[in-house]
Amino acid sequence: MKGVIKNKKKKGFTLIEMVAVVAIIGILAAILVPKITGYMKEAKKTGVIDQARKVSQAYETAQMKDKLAKDDNGTVTETPDNIKVATISNETMLSLLDMKTSDLSKELEKIIGVTKADNAVVATDITVKDCIDITNGAEFEVTSDGKLISGSITTK
Repeated sequence: MKGVIKNKKKKGFTLIEMVAVVAIIGILAAILVPKITGYMKEAKKTGVIDQARKVSQAYETAQMKDKLAKDDNGTVTETPDNIKVATISNETMLSLLDMKTSDLSKELEKIIGVTKADNAVVATDITVKDCIDITNGAEFEVTSDGKLISGSITTK
């Protein structure tokens, strides 16, 4: 009978082995989770930069083609400071953005902007100048769903 018990092999893991595995997994998670979160935030910022670049290029092209609105004296009235992204109505810019006015809030949703306090959409905050600043490397913040937080743009 004793010979039968000696030949029987152990099956399963000891408590110490299980604790060691859980500890190793915990250490790896503590190292990797912040890095992955950082990568996700950078990807969301890249989406904002892409949309800002589209608006910036559309404005600059309309400017080069001399298609911006002018007053009676020939002075350009559509400047980067006074064109709100959500209300772009310049036909040249819209055609370069390949959309209609009604599509702006859907297609450019990442740069329409939200306020930090209540995440309410504030469609009139982001200007073409903000888009140009973002394209030129300005710092900005995004929400967890990747939308630009209005008022968070700081130039270098």
